Amino acid sequence: MKLTPKQYAEGLFESINGKSEKEAKDILNKFVDLLIVNNQTSQLRKILDSFETTWNRGNGIIEAEIKVANKLDDNSREILQAYVKEITKAKNVEMSEVVDASLMGGFIVKYEGNIVDNSLKTKLQSLKNNLNK
Repeated sequence: MKLTPKQYAEGLFESINGKSEKEAKDILNKFVDLLIVNNQTSQLRKILDSFETTWNRGNGIIEAEIKVANKLDDNSREILQAYVKEITKAKNVEMSEVVDASLMGGFIVKYEGNIVDNSLKTKLQSLKNNLNK
């Protein structure tokens, strides 16, 4: 039975979590050998992507994408980062920013499969839909 990239990633995380740098390097070398023996090296990119997600979850780190109409200033970025930290109870938020002028204002936050849409575009669409009822 072949393991999935997610299973490899979770196993690797459990193996190296809390280990010293030297121990982690040894485990990583053995892990690469295991991938070679199991003929799974073609899955390395997927394993690493899954490992990053597993690592972040295990260390209280949330990856979030914030979509805004205009580039954020430092203060606004910090406020939104604190907002995401609060709603997710994460220790740390790694936030990427995407500018989308069609939002007209406000923001959309995406994290762990969740979406918080506080954009002017959506609010105007909602108002329009309510008026047409």
